[in-house]
Amino acid sequence: MYREAIRDETVALDELVARIPTDPAAAEGIKDIAHRLKGSGSSYGFPEITARAMNVLATPDAGIVGVTGELLEVLRLVAQGGSLEKRRVLVVEDDRLIRMLLMKSLTDDKLDVLEAGTLAEARQIIGADVVDVLLLDLFLPDGDGRRILVELRSSDAYAGLPIVVLSGSDSGDVRAECLALGADGYVEKPCDPVVLRSLVDSLVTVAHGDSPVPQRRAALAHFLAAAGRPDVPATVAVVQAKHLPDDPLLVELASRLGAADHVARWSDGELIVVMESVAAADAMYRLDEVLGRAADLETARAAVVDVHDVAELPEAIDRASRAMRTSVRRVALAGGPAKEDVRILVADDDDLTAGLVVHRLEREGYRVERSSDGREAFRMATTDDYSLVILDVKMPRIGGFELLERIRELPQYHETPIVMLTAIGSEKDVVRGFNLGASDYIVKPFSPTELTARVQRLLLED
Repeated sequence: MYREAIRDETVALDELVARIPTDPAAAEGIKDIAHRLKGSGSSYGFPEITARAMNVLATPDAGIVGVTGELLEVLRLVAQGGSLEKRRVLVVEDDRLIRMLLMKSLTDDKLDVLEAGTLAEARQIIGADVVDVLLLDLFLPDGDGRRILVELRSSDAYAGLPIVVLSGSDSGDVRAECLALGADGYVEKPCDPVVLRSLVDSLVTVAHGDSPVPQRRAALAHFLAAAGRPDVPATVAVVQAKHLPDDPLLVELASRLGAADHVARWSDGELIVVMESVAAADAMYRLDEVLGRAADLETARAAVVDVHDVAELPEAIDRASRAMRTSVRRVALAGGPAKEDVRILVADDDDLTAGLVVHRLEREGYRVERSSDGREAFRMATTDDYSLVILDVKMPRIGGFELLERIRELPQYHETPIVMLTAIGSEKDVVRGFNLGASDYIVKPFSPTELTARVQRLLLED
C-alpha cells in the first residue's frame, strides 16, 4: 500500500518540479507533499524518506529543486522495492569452511557479510565498522565468545546490537547462560542456511524498525524465525518474580522449560517466554507446573497470550502484562484485543498516515471511521458516538485545534479520549493541545506500535 502511494507522490513531485520555473505556487505544492512524507516515512519504516522530506521543508524556495531531487531518488528506490542501504552482518567463527558457507548464504544486494576468526579480529571490526547483526561462535582460538558478549552488553554503544550465539553445544545450561548474558538468541550448529537467513532478516528489520527497544523485538523475531516458520502461531508468556533478579530467574526458567521454549528479557523485572506451536491452555499448564515446582520461583507470576504475527508481539505482551498484574492466579490467560463494539474516529487529510492508522487499529479489532475534512469530522462526531477520536492539526475547513475544542464542548465527549496526531510538535503547540482538552499528543513521524499501545491505554482508562 505504501509503495503504491509513494509512486503517486513521486509523479506529483516530478510534475511540480517541472513547473517551478513558471509557477510560483509549485514550491508550496512540493512542501505540502514533503509535509505528508515527513509524517509517514518513518512510520512505515523508511526514516530516510522523513529525513529528505525535512530537508525540503527547511530549504528556501530558491534551492528547493536540488533537495527535492534527493527526495525523489529515495522515493523511486522505495517504490521499486529496493533497499536504501546494505546492512552488515559480522560472522565470528574460527572454522573457515563454516565462515565461507555463512558468507555465501547471507551475502546479497541487501546484506554485506564481514568475517572474523578470533576475538581480536572481531573487536577490531566492531570498533571500525557499523555492524547491524553479530553471529558469534563460543569457542575461539584466543578465548571464549562469551567474553565479547559481556563486553558489548556492558557498552552503551553496543548494548542494543542484535547478537546470536552459534554453538555446537546442545547444553541447556550453556544456552541459558548465553541468554542471561544478553544474547538475543542461541542457534545450534550445524544450522540450516535458509533458516539462518530468515533469522538475520528478522533481526535486521526489527533492529532498524519502529520499536523504541529494538533488542526486545529482535529477540522475539528470532524465536519465530529460528524455527523456519515465522508465520506459525506461538504462545507468549510474560513472567515476573518479585525479589528475584532477572538473570537468575532467566537461567532458572530456561533450565526448567523445554528445548523449544525460548526465554529472554523484556523489561525491568519481566521476562518473556515464547512457546512455538503450543496452545495457550497447554502453555498455562506447563508454566504453572514449572513455577510451582521450584522454590526459587514461588513468588513468580505469569500470563500467556496467543500470537499469530511477529508484528503483533509487542501489543500481545502488553495485554499479558496487564492480565498478570490484575489476576489472582499464578498463571493467567490474557484476553484478546478490543472488539468491534469500540468505534474510533480518525480525522486526517493525509491519505498515507490515515491509511496506516486505520489499518493498524482495524487489525486490533476496532471499528474505525475516517474523515479527511475538519467540518465533516465534526458532523460525524455530533451524529455518532465514538469511543476515541484521533485528530490531525492541519486539515481543510476546520483545523485540528478548533475541532478539538468544538468536540470537547459536546456533552457526550467530555470524558472521551481525544488524541492529537500531527507533525506540528513545538512545545507551544503541545501545550495548546493539552490545554484545549487533548488526552494525548503524538508527533509525526510516529511508531504505529506506540500509537496502538496508547490507544489501548486510553480506552482502558476510559
